Amino acid sequence: MQQRKLFRSSTILARYSGMALELFIFLMILFYLGKKLDSLLSNKKPFLAIAAMVLGLTGYLYKVYRDSSIKNIK
Repeated sequence: MQQRKLFRSSTILARYSGMALELFIFLMILFYLGKKLDSLLSNKKPFLAIAAMVLGLTGYLYKVYRDSSIKNIK
């Protein structure tokens, strides 16, 4: 019983650590692409980079919400 709880807690920890790394990489890619678009459009401030990160974060949080909803937990 104790080993089962330990295994479950370590898999949950690995799952959420992986999600954090995935989110970080996703946001850095969006920032890079937004920064490139800002430079192509000659924007002095990174409006598109920030907008891309906000939209990406919103979409990712929605994905996490959908994945962790009560209906999907088995």
